[in-house]
Amino acid sequence: MDVDTADKSLFEEEGSSLVTVLIIITILSLLIGSVMMGLMMQNRFVQRDADRLQARYSAEAGIFHFLSDTAFSNLLADDSLQVQLIDSTRHSIIDIRPFGGFLQITSTAQEGSQSKTIRTLAGEKASSPFQQAVVLGDIHSALNLTGNTNIEGDITTGPPGVRQRPFKGELFKGSLDGKINQEEKTFLPEFDKTLFDYEIAYCDSLLRHPPPEAIILDSGKIDLSRQLPEFGEPALFYTSGDLELTTSSLSAGGRTSSGAELPEAITLIVTGNLTIEGTVTYKPFSRFIAGKDLTVSGKPEGNHGLFYAGRELVIEGEKPLSGQFLAGENITVTGNMHLKYPSVAYLKGLTEQGVRKGRLELSGNSIVEGLLMIPAPEEVINEDDTRLVIGKGSGILGGIYNTGQTELHGKVSGSVLTLQFYFYHSPTAYINWLKDVSISLKDRPDNFVVPIGFAEKSKYELLTWQELPAENQRK
Repeated sequence: MDVDTADKSLFEEEGSSLVTVLIIITILSLLIGSVMMGLMMQNRFVQRDADRLQARYSAEAGIFHFLSDTAFSNLLADDSLQVQLIDSTRHSIIDIRPFGGFLQITSTAQEGSQSKTIRTLAGEKASSPFQQAVVLGDIHSALNLTGNTNIEGDITTGPPGVRQRPFKGELFKGSLDGKINQEEKTFLPEFDKTLFDYEIAYCDSLLRHPPPEAIILDSGKIDLSRQLPEFGEPALFYTSGDLELTTSSLSAGGRTSSGAELPEAITLIVTGNLTIEGTVTYKPFSRFIAGKDLTVSGKPEGNHGLFYAGRELVIEGEKPLSGQFLAGENITVTGNMHLKYPSVAYLKGLTEQGVRKGRLELSGNSIVEGLLMIPAPEEVINEDDTRLVIGKGSGILGGIYNTGQTELHGKVSGSVLTLQFYFYHSPTAYINWLKDVSISLKDRPDNFVVPIGFAEKSKYELLTWQELPAENQRK
């Protein structure tokens, strides 16, 4: 091999080695680049998850900060406000809206590109009168126990106290397990009706002047299992006249299905009578508003709804549901209806020419977990014709607050706060007598929550906690 051939061979080998090195460098660069891209993407995902988590924590912290620092008298001052968190670099936007006797609180926080919205329902921890089995507001009369009346828990009355009395020759054979407190002034608490008044005024305003964005439904009958109305933004519906919502069984492939589930929280406004029957499932924070009568029957399902009737409200469904039930004249819970905690039945009671009228009644085998309420009248009255009735076979787990007369035949697992008791045995009406009645405070859960307005300084409790998905994060 001559020198030129050797140099040429060496040059080719060096060129081949250079190409190999370049290829290796290129491959390594690609690998390093891929690893770096993967690390960058991983860091981005980690940062996004961290931002999402921090946004959720900020939204949660905003709710607790608001509830701990805001006075009740200022709750309705603004629809929304900004809450600065302990970390001055973060904040959340709080939206406050009355929802019946509770507060609907929505908190939204932003961290980086991530946003989180939490929606809650807040009530008030029950104050000291609700720790009594019985509070008799009529301080000029004794509480008379007769028959097989059994009371477990403390009792607060006026100076006349509690007496165990025979009835029609039959001696008292019940029991009393609790302390008797005799007060010079009534221990029946006052109730600030601000939130309920706000809610009722809001419902009445929708009945008088429907919002222009409301979807108009024809009066008559709508079978929701066959066709749901077209949902808009917001989900607001209005009917002038009467409306019946129903569901029917549908057969397909040899199988039968029934019922309809509303896709989101709605507000339904009906100027006349509203009837909801069949299997209708509603979402939390739905409102059903009737200018006249409202009847709920069949197998309705849902939690934290609001039902308002200008005149009479009847609930006689067959499946458990929860909500707030407000009416002007009468409320009846009947059949096998089970209203789950924290349900509220609130009877405003109409005052006409100095006479307050209304009736709130549990009958059949109905059970209510929560609070039954007849608040004090707004006007001076000459005659009170309101009454709260717990029928035989029905019962309440929670409490009763009644500034009128309470007639007990069923079981109360909780507290009874009433102006007077009523008992009738032909031909005589007995005031502040309890015969064959069972009241047990021990059966009620300790953490009992009531509508806001009983305490001067409310201790708030959250009743529901909902993290809204991104597409539903609207107020």
